[in-house]
Amino acid sequence: DSSQLPTYLVSEMTRKHVTVALSGDGGDELFCGYTRYPGMLRGWQRRRSFGSRLKALSGRLPPGLTAQAIRTLVPSQKGRSVEAIRFRLARARAIASARSLSEFYRQSVSFWPDPAMALVEPDEGRYGLTGPLPDQVPDNDLKTLMWRDLNWYLPDDILTKVDRAAMACSLETRIPMLDHRVVSFAMGLPASLNMQGHVGKQVLRSVLYRHVPREL
Repeated sequence: DSSQLPTYLVSEMTRKHVTVALSGDGGDELFCGYTRYPGMLRGWQRRRSFGSRLKALSGRLPPGLTAQAIRTLVPSQKGRSVEAIRFRLARARAIASARSLSEFYRQSVSFWPDPAMALVEPDEGRYGLTGPLPDQVPDNDLKTLMWRDLNWYLPDDILTKVDRAAMACSLETRIPMLDHRVVSFAMGLPASLNMQGHVGKQVLRSVLYRHVPREL
């Protein structure tokens, strides 16, 4: 996660003034803040139309094909390396063959299940699945994406990143959004209250407007 570096710098500056800081992590996962959600839902709905065409295209690219030949077959990839084009096609093919929304989402955001695979299997490992699905079944597609992030992306990436950066500066962090009462409240909200059109976190925005002018 490239934001590890700015998180460290912010933690370093914060530690000059306090020993414990509050973090806003969890808000995107609980209140539908990620802008990728609408795009993921559209992609899931359209997967069948592009899946067959994608498989046919990727099948035209034998291992020994030259860079020029690949760029001729895929004009939109002009300027990219052969390896980058193959990776994008392989990942897209895996996404198109997903059998559930959760698998579709994981294939879309995953690179490899084990970082060591980046060294020993650079082509095959980059788009693998990561971890089991949660046992709970949310009530709609948007909640499925949010629940997936809450159980995987948040603890395995975001919280790990913040904890490592902060503790490297001897700074402790607290996360009010992950109070069990806030989590219970957020997960009980209808998805339509959080996402309106392509704009998420509507509930948090409404609370914010009580304290900050809407135009800001």
